[in-house]
Amino acid sequence: MSVRPHLRVVGHPMTTPTWQERLDICRTEREVVEVARNYLASLDHFEISRLPDPCKPTRLVCGADISQYALSLTQHGFRERDSNAELIHRLAAFFIQAHMKLCRLGEKTNDGDGMKQSA
Repeated sequence: MSVRPHLRVVGHPMTTPTWQERLDICRTEREVVEVARNYLASLDHFEISRLPDPCKPTRLVCGADISQYALSLTQHGFRERDSNAELIHRLAAFFIQAHMKLCRLGEKTNDGDGMKQSA
């Protein structure tokens, strides 16, 4: 299933959802990866090319790639103090949210009934 590009609220005109809203409607890991790829594709290529190597986007195939990229951005973002800092923080914020969505999806699927199991 493809992530819907637009949400419609009854009584309101159709608007393009925010990236957070797009993550919120994802029901599978595949959908989260698709949203993350679309997010990266929407960014300015010149800005991306100026990022330090550890912060440049990597190939996103699965949820683990999203989690690893979020970690890389977070680790490097704390050290970055130049013109790239704002972009690194924006990327980190999005990929941390994507990682958190994947964690929530994993909690729902790990026990089969959506209830978190206790140890």
